[in-house]
Amino acid sequence: YKIENAAGQVAGICGRSHDIPVYESDAIATAILAGFLRCRIYLPTGLMPQEREWVFLHEYSHIQRRDPLFKLAACTAVLLHWWNPLVWLGYRRIVQDLEIACDEQAIWLGWKQRRQKQAGEAQGEKEHVENGPAAEEALWKELAMQYANTLLQLSVKGSGLSSPLSFGESS
Repeated sequence: YKIENAAGQVAGICGRSHDIPVYESDAIATAILAGFLRCRIYLPTGLMPQEREWVFLHEYSHIQRRDPLFKLAACTAVLLHWWNPLVWLGYRRIVQDLEIACDEQAIWLGWKQRRQKQAGEAQGEKEHVENGPAAEEALWKELAMQYANTLLQLSVKGSGLSSPLSFGESS
């Protein structure tokens, strides 16, 4: 079923000007981005708010980078050259690279949001936010750990079922 307020939540978290439809289902065990031009996000039921935020950032990264179109092109190559193991290997590498790039971008977006929030809180309280390299590195590591924990939680729940034209945990 469609989650009405979640579409606005994605827009708020990711800074998008329009909503991305978000659906929740008991039939899936991990988050999935589906569609090429009008993408939709499908979530498993029972995600915690922090997990949901990381999923939104990750899936938004796929949309922003136009990954569904790249994945469609890679699937087309596999369909046309199904007999060639190098094409299958290339497809697997493309999918892995897309996921790694979106993981990194999701952490970066999370870091950017956290820094903006800290700066806003410090400005309201007339305090100084520590900006040194050690503080930045500590924040990055903290966010990377949170993101990794979210990935781990979703992979434990995952069934391994994923369409070749969707982005999911088994990709």
